[in-house]
Amino acid sequence: MSQKRRKVQISFVSEEALPNAIAVHEDKPDTLLLVSSTKMAQGRRDLAQRDYFRDKGLDVHLFGQGARITDFREAAECAREVVNFLRDLKEVEAITLNLTGGPKTTTIVFLDSMNQFVQMCKYTSWLYVDTQEGVTWRAANDQTYVDNPFTSFITVSDYLRLQGYESEAQCDQAVFSAAMDRREITNSLAQSDRDRRGRDLIGELNHCYSRAEINGSFIRNPSHVIDLNRKQDIDLLKMISDHGLLKVEFQGQPKKRFSITFNDSDLARYLGGGWLEEYVWLETKAALERLRVDATVLKNVIVTPVGGGPDESNEIDLLVLFQNRMLVMECKASKKPGGNGGINVSKLVDLAKKVGGRLATPWFVTAATDNSLPKERSRGVEYFESKDLPDLASRFIDWLGVTRGSRDSR
Repeated sequence: MSQKRRKVQISFVSEEALPNAIAVHEDKPDTLLLVSSTKMAQGRRDLAQRDYFRDKGLDVHLFGQGARITDFREAAECAREVVNFLRDLKEVEAITLNLTGGPKTTTIVFLDSMNQFVQMCKYTSWLYVDTQEGVTWRAANDQTYVDNPFTSFITVSDYLRLQGYESEAQCDQAVFSAAMDRREITNSLAQSDRDRRGRDLIGELNHCYSRAEINGSFIRNPSHVIDLNRKQDIDLLKMISDHGLLKVEFQGQPKKRFSITFNDSDLARYLGGGWLEEYVWLETKAALERLRVDATVLKNVIVTPVGGGPDESNEIDLLVLFQNRMLVMECKASKKPGGNGGINVSKLVDLAKKVGGRLATPWFVTAATDNSLPKERSRGVEYFESKDLPDLASRFIDWLGVTRGSRDSR
């Protein structure tokens, strides 16, 4: 029985891991030659991509680790190693060079080596994954053409593994049921006007929670008196109490001062700011249901670098995956986003780039009223403040880029 003819793809490892996965998915090679072109975490991403593709059943080989792949001579030496490896392979019928990632120096060197590749097999081509347009460019037999739009195929866990991260989602059906039970409260908090001049209920609850959760210990009755000036805040506090989310007591005259008792730490966390995260979560899920769009929406996703410890972990408040694109959201209900809020946005930008690469979009959602982060807008962050919350669902639909009645799948 003759041996199966082998189809080989050569790809460059880079920070943009997903285009490599798309190229492999579209090209369907038997053997994958990964050429290292990243300095990230001492080759951690190289190994993560190698192991990911091996788990998918490919024969994977890694080249160039430790080399200065941007140096022309070292890139040429790496190309020679790949050519020699190809010579030793048996029954190679087709070789594809994936030009999507990698520095220009490496790309030039490997393109020059195509002359040697041609002598080794009957069919040689190159491809380029255009993530902006969602298509794959191919060239073979002196012809260049565009493939049909590449299909959506990847899961959240696979996406993160490609970027060198392990993941764990913290949400289950019980959490979703609890969120639905208190959705009226969540919507009321999101629609509540913030008081720019004085105290408001959202800020007071946030402060109470900060006093209740200290060094890992929980105090049900924080020593803080809520002082409210507006009827809408007093009515909303009464609604929260009537729903059994906390206990309220009047503190003297006039009846605008209250002490509260949290029922448990989970409800305290919700009232102290978790409601905003919950609001965004429910809004995105409802939009997907209305549009009949199949996308993955996860809440409280813990991401840890492969081989890293708990101290290297980060939590993503909300993560959406749709058509190979990732939406990474940070939600903060603090009264003023300046200072710590700015740090949160900078951290979000960095984390989104690490876990999602080029196809990740960071959103920063705050219940604050002052727009004090203009520089982050120029860094590709979508910024939502209190007044923007009613439009969040429509902005989410714009990000999806679909129309009502779509049946897109993951």
